[in-house]
Amino acid sequence: MIKLSEHFQLSEFTRSDTATAHGLTNNPPPEVARRLGMLCHMVLEPTRAKVGAPIHISSGYRSIVVNQLAGGVPTSQHCKGEAADIWTGAMDAESLMDTIRKTVPEWDQLYCNRDQGFVHVSYRVGNNRKQILPTVG
Repeated sequence: MIKLSEHFQLSEFTRSDTATAHGLTNNPPPEVARRLGMLCHMVLEPTRAKVGAPIHISSGYRSIVVNQLAGGVPTSQHCKGEAADIWTGAMDAESLMDTIRKTVPEWDQLYCNRDQGFVHVSYRVGNNRKQILPTVG
């Protein structure tokens, strides 16, 4: 078990139904795992503290092949260890997105997928755009 932060493990970010269905491993190289740790420390842990409930990862790291099979864009921050799709049972996706926006000082992109009930959040070391993308669903 590799811990990225107090409440998040690497396995939460590498779990992938797409990878499993195709018999693929989905393990990040060390630099990507380091970025996932930064995402946890800078965004996910402060969000969890504010929400007061666990944050679940529905999609974290994706290897380039897994990303292609999942229909992700070629420039996906998921492949770089800079993004996660998250949810919590404590609130709906729109409220979670609003909490991140108001609580976390630095983040790169946010969008809400109402239909699937998750928030996409990303964090880049040094150059965060604070870009809110259109809500899906």
